[in-house]
Amino acid sequence: MAVDFNKAACIENTSANVFGICDDAPPSKNPAYLDYANSDEWIAWVENDLSKLVTFTAVDHCIDILPANAERCDGMLRYDDTIIFVELKDRTSSGWLGKARDQLNSTIDIFKNEVGLNGLNRFYAYVSNKQRPRFNAANASIAEEFEDNTGFVLQVKEVIKIQ
Repeated sequence: MAVDFNKAACIENTSANVFGICDDAPPSKNPAYLDYANSDEWIAWVENDLSKLVTFTAVDHCIDILPANAERCDGMLRYDDTIIFVELKDRTSSGWLGKARDQLNSTIDIFKNEVGLNGLNRFYAYVSNKQRPRFNAANASIAEEFEDNTGFVLQVKEVIKIQ
């Protein structure tokens, strides 16, 4: 069965200049969602200075991906010729970055196999951790290996800029 990344119930469009991407505290049973007013709840902060039309798709707990225990990221943003996969974390425990990387990698592989990247030219993957908003991923080899494996630029930061 094909994975439907265009499931209407999982998609929200916005051209807001600033908004956040939120997720319930673990263990979450609900999909990630956009918020426009409660910045204290935001895990990722999105700056859209040009008011571009951005499509957010909640992936985890919304898009049907088999097997049910398959790794998946929280969501993705699409605009123009750009796609951004997003994994949200709210933890300080060790291993969160490796887990996030694996979730992004798995979802990107599934998306490539099921949908493909036709019409897209800019590829990013973001990890945002509310507990470590200014985390410095000093190990450039992690990002380089991720890009070699997926073709996506890995960013570990709280702010996603729509350009």
